[in-house]
Amino acid sequence: MTFDDFVELPGLGRVTVTEERRPGGVVAYRVSAAGLFGTVLFKPDVLDQQLVPDRIIVQLGDGEHLLATHLTNLLVVRGITLVGGGDAIDLDTTSWPLRLRLAPLKAADRATAGGAAAVRRAVALCQVIAARYRRLDRLALMRAAARHTAGARLKRWVHQQILVPHQMNCGTSDELAAAYPIAEALQQWSPLPLLPTPPACACAGALPCVSPDTYVTANDEGDWLTCPSCDQKTVMVTPGASLAGLLGDHAAYTCSRELL
Repeated sequence: MTFDDFVELPGLGRVTVTEERRPGGVVAYRVSAAGLFGTVLFKPDVLDQQLVPDRIIVQLGDGEHLLATHLTNLLVVRGITLVGGGDAIDLDTTSWPLRLRLAPLKAADRATAGGAAAVRRAVALCQVIAARYRRLDRLALMRAAARHTAGARLKRWVHQQILVPHQMNCGTSDELAAAYPIAEALQQWSPLPLLPTPPACACAGALPCVSPDTYVTANDEGDWLTCPSCDQKTVMVTPGASLAGLLGDHAAYTCSRELL
């Protein structure tokens, strides 16, 4: 969805603004005027530990690359190319422009009066665009970002926050109890389904969305499927054994620990 409009900016006059709403809650603003052109992105600031983001990222230039020099359509003000932006920004606070970190791309422009003026005009432009952005359904944009990133975040969250404590026995029950609800909520939004835990395996703290049959240990006898809760070796992995048979035998094991 795109549409054009105009805003008035001190020192630059009438600025054409083209708003484009993109997947994942990203809103791109392409601007053009005499002595001004480029793109400013307003993006939800998505964090793995936060189900729905509530802050945004302001970015000069278009694209997803971490290096500003690899972004396209960087903002140019009176011949000076600018880079930067800011993250974890709450547009409902009056001080949010202070979180912007904008600078001329060329080192030679950074200590000049023209460079300082370009930065001031860019900040003013971001403030004008932010006033337009605040009129959008921001909650819908944040939820779109949450859904768009749910699959990747779910994989990272499960493997980094849940399976690792099980395998290394270094997580406390309180930490795991706090981690499970986020994984379960992400599972509801993610198009990537995770294997259900076999009901016969009553492993302590087993997450309904994560299968314990992924845990493998080894000793002098060979490789074993192992319960991630009590570390009991259940089934030896032997050459020629079918995967379905191994998983079926493992699912039949009942963990000796009680459910939390």
